[in-house]
Amino acid sequence: MLAIIKTGGKQYLVEPGTKINIEKYWDQKVEAMKAHKSQIKDVNFILSRYRRLPKVDSFILQYHRGVKVKFPETDLFAGL
Repeated sequence: MLAIIKTGGKQYLVEPGTKINIEKYWDQKVEAMKAHKSQIKDVNFILSRYRRLPKVDSFILQYHRGVKVKFPETDLFAGL
């Protein structure tokens, strides 16, 4: 899945550098989303689409502080 990153007045189409399987945390994530009562309409819409998809969160490294990064990343906190 590609994502659009906007930085420095430009747009870039990029592939996420890190993908984490969240299947075992999916129920907790749903509970947390449903806790936002004022947004329940949006939450129900999102969940109706995501229930069929793989349970993966994707992350894109936009900035780093001179740390050598290897892709795909396996540790979101490497170099901190």
